Amino acid sequence: MLEEPREFVFIILKPAALNDTKLADFIKQELLKYGDIKYVKQSVIVNKSIISEHYKAAKLSLWFPLVVNYLSGKVVQHFVLEFNSKKYSLLVDNKKYSFADFLRKQVIGSANLFKTKNYHIRRLALSKFSTFLLDNLVHCSANTQEALDEIRIWYKDCPIVVAEYETKASALSR
Repeated sequence: MLEEPREFVFIILKPAALNDTKLADFIKQELLKYGDIKYVKQSVIVNKSIISEHYKAAKLSLWFPLVVNYLSGKVVQHFVLEFNSKKYSLLVDNKKYSFADFLRKQVIGSANLFKTKNYHIRRLALSKFSTFLLDNLVHCSANTQEALDEIRIWYKDCPIVVAEYETKASALSR
């Protein structure tokens, strides 16, 4: 029997999260409640061209040069997180979420800390680890297509990974 295609997102743990091993572990443990972590790349030094390509949709925003300059040359960790329906349901208050929306709205929370709730990872990290959040700790793609685009950027040296997620994205869109 073939396994149903699973929704997926692309995650980056940013420098502020990686500065504290316990904080990075906490974030990964929280994410593992909802999915399976695949293809972890640790200690990746961010290349300015990759981060520029990653955020190219925001190229005209005021924060684009700030985030590109901030992340360039810094160490991040990234991976793919695949939804696991055996671990969790994406139904909250009778509303069905996509995996990406669920993670962003119900688990990780807004990049703006004033818009986070007490149970969001970003707020929990602040209360548990008393960290000053210059950046927002974690990036999560907004949808499957964005995740696929980001996988193509960050895993371009791993064509097997790219091909796997192109296949999974195409199966999800049917």
